[in-house]
Order: sequence, then C-alpha cells, then structure tokens
Amino acid sequence: MSVNAYPSERGLTVYFTDITEERKQAIQIEEKNKNLREIAWMLSHEFRKPVATILGLVQLFDPAADGETKKLVKGINQAAEELDKIIKDADSKTQSEELL
Repeated sequence: MSVNAYPSERGLTVYFTDITEERKQAIQIEEKNKNLREIAWMLSHEFRKPVATILGLVQLFDPAADGETKKLVKGINQAAEELDKIIKDADSKTQSEELL
C-alpha cells in the first residue's frame, strides 16, 4: 500500500494506492537480473576456460608441420579467437549495462 498526502483548502487530502502488482513486477525483475548475472558469470568464466585451453594447445603445434596441418591449426585458432571475442564482448556488455 502506498500513501500520499497533500495539503488542500479543506485540510489534508490523502490517497491510498494498491502497489501489489508493481511490487510483484519488481520481484520478477530482480529475479531476472539475478539470472542475467549468473549467465554473465558463466560467460566470463565457464565458457572462456575451454576456449583459452584451445588457444593454448594450438600454440603447441609444430610450426614445421605440413601445409594441411598448418591450415587446420590456423582454422582452429581463428575459430577459437572468434569465440573468445564473442564471449568477451557479451561479458563486457553485461558488465557495463546497468541491470533494471
């Protein structure tokens, strides 16, 4: 219940407002924000971990490998770097955006 009081010519005017629905919506928004924070944490920690591992393993390939192996390693590295960038961008947006 919300109460507002205003002075008037005859004394005091008081308005009562039922804010039950607004409060329910605020609770739903808080729950959604909690879920978004959990997703952001997963992006920045859980998803990046295997990507970082792939990027590290690619560096271990022999630079003297044959042409086909070099192409394969280059493709794996590019895909992992692209995925890493997507994860970093998503994480950055969740960190910089003010949650409702």
